[in-house]
Amino acid sequence: MRMMNMHHNVKKSHDSIKRKIDILTEWSTKGVPVKTDSDGCMLSKNGEPVFIKIPESLDKFLRWSDFSYGVKQTNQVAFTNYLSEKREDGNFVPSLLRQVQQKLDAQKLDSSKSDLKSKLKESRILINSQNTDITRLMLENKILKENLIAANAEQGNVELAASIKLEALATELTSVKEQLSRLRKLRAVE
Repeated sequence: MRMMNMHHNVKKSHDSIKRKIDILTEWSTKGVPVKTDSDGCMLSKNGEPVFIKIPESLDKFLRWSDFSYGVKQTNQVAFTNYLSEKREDGNFVPSLLRQVQQKLDAQKLDSSKSDLKSKLKESRILINSQNTDITRLMLENKILKENLIAANAEQGNVELAASIKLEALATELTSVKEQLSRLRKLRAVE
């Protein structure tokens, strides 16, 4: 009986972890929901929407429990077992948590009534400009690398040609010295 309960608890833990991951995956793409009151109306504070609290760390992910979403608190052992069973990387959930946080930050900026939207727009323009500059510099760097490779190949060819020519001149010099030596012997005989 105890083994059956343990298996049942493991399954519940795995189901809860999978549900948490599914919810966070959805939130990372579609956005984090806004809290609602008992009538289903969205809550706001100072004209800004109040978003659902999201887990910000692996520890908070494990402790996250929300009846309305069907998730329950789980422990590290159950999480480790889940990852090994699903062959998931241990960095998957922290990465997913960062994606959800980034999505929430973007939502907060988009829903802000202040001048943050104009600052964000300016930042995006600056980033796009910098990305264009980076792309241009990367292309220039690639061209310079190709030119360096070509110059190194040309230098190798020049060095090889110079070496061959030097060898030929050395051979010719040896021949000239031999002829000169013979001529000296002939002079000495006369």
